[in-house]
Amino acid sequence: MLSYFLSGREEGRGRMFAWLHPLLLRAADGAGAGDARSSVVLMLQGPVGPFFGALADEIAAAGFSPLRIIFNGGDRLFAGRARRVHYRGGCEQWGAWIRALMARERPRALLLMGDTRPLHAEAIRQARGLGVPVWVFEEGYVRAGYVTLERGGVNANSPLRERLASLAVPASSPAAQAAGGRAPENARRCADELWRMVLYAALYHLAAAVARPAYPRHRRHRARSLGWEAFAWLRNPVRKALFRRHDARTMRCLAQDRAKTYFVVALQVADDQQIRAHGRGWAAEGLIETVIDSFAQAARPQDILVFKGHPFERGHFDGRRIVAARAARAGVSERVSYLDDGAAGDLVRAARGLLTINSTLGLLALRHGVPVMAFGDALYSAPGLACRYDRGASLDAFWRSPLGPDRQIADAALALIRSEALVEGSFYAPSARARTCANTLRRLGLAPAAQSGRALAGAR
Repeated sequence: MLSYFLSGREEGRGRMFAWLHPLLLRAADGAGAGDARSSVVLMLQGPVGPFFGALADEIAAAGFSPLRIIFNGGDRLFAGRARRVHYRGGCEQWGAWIRALMARERPRALLLMGDTRPLHAEAIRQARGLGVPVWVFEEGYVRAGYVTLERGGVNANSPLRERLASLAVPASSPAAQAAGGRAPENARRCADELWRMVLYAALYHLAAAVARPAYPRHRRHRARSLGWEAFAWLRNPVRKALFRRHDARTMRCLAQDRAKTYFVVALQVADDQQIRAHGRGWAAEGLIETVIDSFAQAARPQDILVFKGHPFERGHFDGRRIVAARAARAGVSERVSYLDDGAAGDLVRAARGLLTINSTLGLLALRHGVPVMAFGDALYSAPGLACRYDRGASLDAFWRSPLGPDRQIADAALALIRSEALVEGSFYAPSARARTCANTLRRLGLAPAAQSGRALAGAR
C-alpha cells in the first residue's frame, strides 16, 4: 500500500495516504476553483498550520483561483481545497521550473512566508523578472494581534526601509497607538500562539517525515535534523520548569528598578533565515562574548546586563551556561543575568537600552523610547531610530550614554509600519483565522466590496 502511495497516480496516492493517516491528511488532492489565468493566485509555503489553507479557501470564495505548490507532506496536510501542483525536484531545477509555471499560469500575485528561504528567494527573483507582484508574510513586527504582509519583501528587504531612513520630523505624532493592546493581555496571547505554533509545527514535520519518500529531493530551509528538533523540543519544557522560579524572581527584581540601570540583550533563533541573511555574520555566541566583554570594560558600576533567550531556543541552545561562563571570565557574574522565561515586552519597556542582532523587539523598544543598538541589518536601523553597531567604540559609548530614538520620528515610523506592513489578526489563533483572512484579502485587493466591508466592521 505504501508503495502504491509513493509510485501511483496523484489522486490514488492522496486517497491511500488519507486512509493510512487520517490525522495527517484530512482530504485528498482536490480540483481547483477555476483556471482563468488573470485570476490565479500562486501560493508557496506559508506559516505552519491551517492559515494558508484557510486563506486559499477564502481566495477561491472571493472568485479567484488559488494554486498551491506542494513541497512535502506538511504542505499537503495543510493545503486546503486549492488546486495543487507537487514539486518533487531539487534546488538546482527550481528556478527554471517555477519560471515556466508562472509564465504558463500568469498569476496576478505570488504569496509566500519569508523571503529569505532559498526556494522562496529564487521564486521572488523569477517573479520579478516576469512582472508578477510578490507579497511576503512574516511573523508580526508588532505582537500579538498582528501579522506582517508586505509587497516585495520584509525586515531588511522591506520596501519601507528606505522610507524609514528618510523620514522627516512630522508636525504631529499620530502613532502612539501603533501597537495597541495592554501588556499582560498581549503576553498571554503571545504565549497561547507560541504553543499553538509548536503543535502545528509538530504535525507539519510529522506529515513531512511520513511522506518523505514522495518528495525525496526536498530539503528543509532550516539546517537542523528532525531528530534533533524533536529532542530539543522535548527538552524545552524541562528547562522551563527548572528555571521558572529563578526567572520569575529575577523579573520581579527588575520590575522594581525605577532608576533604569539594566540593559537587555535579545537573543534570537539561531537558524532563523533573517539572522542568516541579514545578521552580518553574527551568531548568539559571538554576540554574547562581544557584549559581555564591552560591558565589563565600559558600563557604569551600577548597571546590570540581562540576556533574554528566545523561548524557541530554550531546548536547542544552552545560553544560560554560555552567558554564565563568559560573565565569570570577565569578572561581572554578579551583574549579568539570563532569562528564558517571562514577558520580553515587560522587560524591554523599563530597560536602559536594548541590544540585538535584528529582533523585532527593537520596534517595541522604539515605541517606548528605549535606546536600541542593532548588530545586524534591521528594518528599524535608520537615523533617529536605532544605533548601528560599529565595532567596539560605538558599543562602549552605548553603555555610558545610550541614545534614544527621536520621539517624533519613531512615532512616524511606527505609524508607517502599522498602516503599510501589518494586518490585524493571527496565523495561529483559530478564533482570529477568518478575520485574518478577510483582512489579508483586503490588503491584497482580492476581497469583494461586501467582504471588505465585513472585514472593516470586524476590526473595530
